[in-house]
Amino acid sequence: RVNYDEPEYAQPASVDPPKSLKGDGLKEWQRLIGPLVQQGIVTEADLSGFEDYCRALSDLRTAERVARRVGLEQRIAKGYANVIIKLRTQVNQLRAHIGLTPSSRRGVKGKASGIRPNKLGQYTNPSPQVKTS
Repeated sequence: RVNYDEPEYAQPASVDPPKSLKGDGLKEWQRLIGPLVQQGIVTEADLSGFEDYCRALSDLRTAERVARRVGLEQRIAKGYANVIIKLRTQVNQLRAHIGLTPSSRRGVKGKASGIRPNKLGQYTNPSPQVKTS
């Protein structure tokens, strides 16, 4: 269902990343902020949530690198495996909130392309003829 009373927020005044965002989180910000703002998925009201996603991703990648260095036995003994599992869960939940998973994109409303399918059109428009030789 469409929520016609959904609040609309302005595009961000700036899409510059937070100065404290580093590493993998900064790379993710730079990779996605443009398309997400252009589609209206990230607005001024959503920047802090997108920042949380980028920081969680950065934390996850750092934890994975540390865990690879210490080996399996130390990874379990020091609790790195549990930290990684929790961070992956958090990252995936945040991804879903902004439509970055295949199953969550269906529920995310971006800017309209201007093309709306005509339900009746599937019955009235002739399908292209396929030549068989």
